[in-house]
Amino acid sequence: MTQLNSFEDLLAELDANPEWRDALRERILTDELTRLPAEFNAFARRTGERMDRLEGDMGTIKGNQARADTLGRADDLAADLGLIYRRNLSGADLYRMARAAQRAGMNLNQDTMRSFRQADLIIQGQRNGEVEYIAAEISWTADSRDSNRAMRNAGIVRAATGRPCIAAVASVRNTNQVQELADSGAIHWHQLEDRGPAQVEG
Repeated sequence: MTQLNSFEDLLAELDANPEWRDALRERILTDELTRLPAEFNAFARRTGERMDRLEGDMGTIKGNQARADTLGRADDLAADLGLIYRRNLSGADLYRMARAAQRAGMNLNQDTMRSFRQADLIIQGQRNGEVEYIAAEISWTADSRDSNRAMRNAGIVRAATGRPCIAAVASVRNTNQVQELADSGAIHWHQLEDRGPAQVEG
């Protein structure tokens, strides 16, 4: 039988014999305390899931705010690019444009046609009496999906109309990739104001 002469001897034996440590823990700790680590882990998991849902909901709210701001002030976007604003194109307009682009030789599959018809914003404007367009995608934080869609949509509009069309993103901020495109002039960035949640006064 092992002889324990000091507290350090006891700790060494508990380290060497995990089953002793578990038995001692069960004797000393109440059932509530022994269940605490598992309960805390479950609580942390549920809290993390709630935070993920909340983050997703906030992203949706921010995206909707960016969209409402841009659609309500599309004339500002046109003015940024030196155009006189005429109108936002409707889904029916975009359907006709997609068909015209196909007739002009663009190979557009059904997914691309549907995506184009669901473009965030296509503006018809005027410069020096001539019609020009803007194909804009709207996000709180613009990413490569937004810039790719804007550039693709601008290409479809150009093919359909034979008129200039500027690709643009309307956002509060951009990923590095989108910012590089904006800095290079490949795409126009219409910067939206960061109008986050108002501070609650106590």
